[in-house]
Amino acid sequence: ASGATSYQWYSNTTNSNVGGTAISGANSASYTPPTNTVGTKYYYVVATNSCGNTTSSVVNVIVNNKSHVYKVVK
Repeated sequence: ASGATSYQWYSNTTNSNVGGTAISGANSASYTPPTNTVGTKYYYVVATNSCGNTTSSVVNVIVNNKSHVYKVVK
């Protein structure tokens, strides 16, 4: 988000940008999720500035095996 002064990334077990778990240390405009666990995880970011905050749409990351990662943006 243009003009954002802080970012916090969240992971979720459901396709929702509400109720996720804050990812420790994930405080920049971009985030590369881990790929060492097979399965589907959902991610979103909250960007904050002096006017308030904005929550992104959800991105789901599907890891089929430890050597292949597929990203689907919704």
